[in-house]
Amino acid sequence: LASENGPLPATRIVRTGSGGLHYFFRHPGHFTVRNSTSWLAPGIDIRGKGGQVVAPPSVSGRGPYEVIADHPVAEAPDWLLELLHEHTRNYDNGRSTEAKGAEHVDMALVPERVRIAATTLIGEDEGRHKHFHSIVAACYEAGYTQGQTVTIAAPWCAAVDKFVGRVESEVARSWGKIQAAADKQNEWLPDSAGPNPTPLHPTNGNTALKPVPNPTPAADDQDDTDPDDDPALDLTPTWRPVDLEPILTGTYQPETPQLYPRSDGVALVYPGRVHSFHGESESGKSLVVQAEAARLIGERRDVLYIDFESDAGAVVGRLLDMGATPDLIRAHFTYLRPDNDPRRFPHEREEFAAVAAGRYALAVIDGMTDALGVFGAGTKDNDEIASFMRSFPRLLAVRTGAAVIIIDHVTKDADSRGRFALGGQAKMNALDGSAYVVEVVEALGRGLRGAVSLRVAKDRPGGVRPHCGPFRKLDRTQEAARVVIDSTGGSIEVHVEAPHRTVDSDPEAAKTWRPTVLMQKVSDFLEHAVAGVSQTTIEEGLGGTRDHVRKALALLVAEGFVEVESGPRNARLHSLSRPYFADEDPESDTYVGWAEPGQNDTTPPPRRDRAGTAPTAGSGDRAGKPVSPTGDRRGQELGSEGSKTTTAPDAEKPYLEVACAGCFRPVPKAIADTWSGRCSNCAREAGLL
Repeated sequence: LASENGPLPATRIVRTGSGGLHYFFRHPGHFTVRNSTSWLAPGIDIRGKGGQVVAPPSVSGRGPYEVIADHPVAEAPDWLLELLHEHTRNYDNGRSTEAKGAEHVDMALVPERVRIAATTLIGEDEGRHKHFHSIVAACYEAGYTQGQTVTIAAPWCAAVDKFVGRVESEVARSWGKIQAAADKQNEWLPDSAGPNPTPLHPTNGNTALKPVPNPTPAADDQDDTDPDDDPALDLTPTWRPVDLEPILTGTYQPETPQLYPRSDGVALVYPGRVHSFHGESESGKSLVVQAEAARLIGERRDVLYIDFESDAGAVVGRLLDMGATPDLIRAHFTYLRPDNDPRRFPHEREEFAAVAAGRYALAVIDGMTDALGVFGAGTKDNDEIASFMRSFPRLLAVRTGAAVIIIDHVTKDADSRGRFALGGQAKMNALDGSAYVVEVVEALGRGLRGAVSLRVAKDRPGGVRPHCGPFRKLDRTQEAARVVIDSTGGSIEVHVEAPHRTVDSDPEAAKTWRPTVLMQKVSDFLEHAVAGVSQTTIEEGLGGTRDHVRKALALLVAEGFVEVESGPRNARLHSLSRPYFADEDPESDTYVGWAEPGQNDTTPPPRRDRAGTAPTAGSGDRAGKPVSPTGDRRGQELGSEGSKTTTAPDAEKPYLEVACAGCFRPVPKAIADTWSGRCSNCAREAGLL
């Protein structure tokens, strides 16, 4: 303290029994010095009017009091007098602050810091007065009013038997001190309105498009009755046993999804539950959710959109492009662009309470990462994420009845993300509805006709998965819908189609896994080869799981994309008969032909025209000699000597065949080795494919 303000003059100093120091000073008497503990600075106490200290040569239980600097008592320095005078002003403000009665508090919105302070019990000799002041300070910093602070502090006072019967006056005393100190801190601000000035409304147009009535009662309408008698409080005990009779008698009806319907009538989103749509940047995740918002607005159903990333112009512009009319948007769409935690400021809390008192079919939280930041939670702290989910998305779902959809991001690394959104696993755990991974199938953009795949990653109620596509072991997801987004005509047309093959329409689909992405990688690898290569070379060239590579290769052989011939020392050499493209495979996740009505029978363009010439070595992308799959330049010599590098499609390719262990028909040994001696049909029947 002295290093910040100036040195202390030589004065009388006494060492206490515990080793502390007492500095004695004179003061001019133009104000009253009040007692304080650690107010001036941590560990520094003041004793003035009504205060006392033990004088030497007294002896305490910890040791003797003794003079260590026997100087005359000096005049207090000016900087010390000013600090003490400030404390006196704060003290007087506390005594003059008007006591206020209790006001209603929504306990579901109480911040964690306030909740901890108000529930920590303090022993009689552990500083109850100081802790009471910390409760009031926490409430003040969280934006509660003086009357709401009385409501929060009263149960603590009753529990520790402190200030019972005079909670209002004691809160007023602490309130005045805190307010005076806060005003002092803000004196440097021009035209300061105090510690919690009401922020100006945003000027960029991000205001609610539909005003919501404020259900908070006026101060004159509130009385001093017990807050437990307030009918606005939800006092239904959560620890009350659940009535199981409907389940036991068979009258219970399981929840079914009702929003975000596909063209076949199957819906993907549950009312009153929390969902997640997460994907990469520019994957169309916001757009596909806005499409459902536009559909509901068109049906004259209310939608709440809480935007932490975009702006009103972009969101409403899309709704207009999707066919929602201005009148319907005015009547059924509420848009928010918040920047503050609603639990911190009274004016924000009132607006949030008004929104939470409404009824909506859909509530969208666009921008999970920024939403967590506004609420003071980290993206990787699972405890903070769980608290956020309870106090915001889940609260919205319960109070408004809306299906809440959180729009979130995924990690950049596709191999490690799995089915999860970016950050802590609590994001997925806290969902009580469904979670969908949004994957781009065809590029989206103005003037384009694109498509995205919605893959269900979680379905807690269990009403979605039975109507989805095959199970993908890689990330444990199933395709739930293919969303086609057509903006070629100026407007935005959105069609939510069912997967081309679902579990309920094709029970075998649940058992199959077709590594189409890996099949295309094998095809690309062989297209670069200048001669037949062995299975081991392919496995080493592609890396990854060998069993998956073998399965992809066997499927390409069985379906005529790859041919096998005998090589030196009984080696089986593989060469490409025709390129394989995953987006032309009806069983691939990236297949888009099925999504184009009437186009299923259209012959695709020649594959060589699509793929171009196989990559070669030399200057430029498509010049020079072929490069061998092992990375050396053997192809140059082979090509220069006219060696056979390709084979006509109709030429015979001798390869080993064995009898299928199931149907005893001839089958290439490469396939039999992959599926325990079976052909692809028998392997599928045995559950191996």
